[in-house]
Amino acid sequence: MIERTMYASSVDETRYNLNGVHLEVLADSGKIRMVATDGHRLARVDRTLAADTSGLASGVIIPRKGLAELKRLVDEDDSDEVELAFEGNSGLATKGDVTLVMRLIEGEFPNYTQVVPKQVTRRVTIPTDVLGHALRRVALLSSERSRAVKLDLGAGKLSISSNNPDLGEAIEELDVDFDGEALVIGFNARYLLDVIGALRAKEVTLGFQDDLSPAEVVPTDDEDTLAVVMPMRI
Repeated sequence: MIERTMYASSVDETRYNLNGVHLEVLADSGKIRMVATDGHRLARVDRTLAADTSGLASGVIIPRKGLAELKRLVDEDDSDEVELAFEGNSGLATKGDVTLVMRLIEGEFPNYTQVVPKQVTRRVTIPTDVLGHALRRVALLSSERSRAVKLDLGAGKLSISSNNPDLGEAIEELDVDFDGEALVIGFNARYLLDVIGALRAKEVTLGFQDDLSPAEVVPTDDEDTLAVVMPMRI
């Protein structure tokens, strides 16, 4: 959950309430949720826990540095469980003989549900390594500042391209299973690469509504994980 969300938290100190990952419990299902956003992309992961999670109904914001230390703690092989506790603006993680104390981010996490696409009319599933390699190659000729790439989705193909007046143009076509309405949409290539790198899935499904709406990225083997990437004008 940490790996699939922390990359999307903001590093902009002026947006303090976005400098971490929001941890909450969903009232309707009892699942625990981690969500992070920096305004350009959003990452959300839900998981079912056997433990009582009612105490997290209001949610807490765990800072990036605290999450990094928490990940180091849970990555150790000596135990398969970690105990989490929160009180006021403090968080506590205990695993074996090690106790980690961290100061939580005070403030209110924004209503991120407004960013999640309500409707997706075009979906295409692509092997992650194929998509990643194509994005990296094409992004080499993109503007260093914007890293803009254009996705042109049509019948049976996905064309990824970039254009730089100083360097030239790069274009790569991928064969895909798609027969819906064509779409041309732009993205920051780094944001897409961050997403598929964090998901570590064999395949991802890209979901689009139109060229101005956020796109969703979902691993095909985990419907409880979702990433959202804002488009850019190119």
